[in-house]
Amino acid sequence: PTITDVVCQLYRLQKTDYRTRDSREVKYLAFHHIGADADSHPYDVAVYHIEHNDWPGHGYHYQILKDGTIFQTNYLQTMCYNVAGRNHEVIGILINGKFLPFGENTPTKAQIKSANQLIKYLSSLLPNKVEVVGHKDIALPSSPTTCPGNLMEYLEEEEQV
Repeated sequence: PTITDVVCQLYRLQKTDYRTRDSREVKYLAFHHIGADADSHPYDVAVYHIEHNDWPGHGYHYQILKDGTIFQTNYLQTMCYNVAGRNHEVIGILINGKFLPFGENTPTKAQIKSANQLIKYLSSLLPNKVEVVGHKDIALPSSPTTCPGNLMEYLEEEEQV
């Protein structure tokens, strides 16, 4: 897939940075939704994470916009914050949108295509086999979530075609 690397261009908190890890620790590609219908750019997400969460920067490794554009927002060795207690074993992928049951909002065909391309690409790049999951599938009991809504159903349907 075509991936635009914006890692070094994104706003970062100057006083701290994310820790790093060996890519052999990665067990999951964890999908998230942005939780709003807005098509926020990675720059906006980075600023939000810094100003509202006091994180060092963008909390995910990749972000997919509604038009299917894939941005790399952190390096794979970066242990950014997107699944509490499991960040050491996760590559976080943020998809713009709010994917709730009953068709209130669905990913675009371009997002589904890009997500599946990214899954294949990362699976071939990482040294160990990884599991593709939604955030809620691996969230710890102390941090329950409904994220990414029903997004995974769309990705699974596309893979079966």
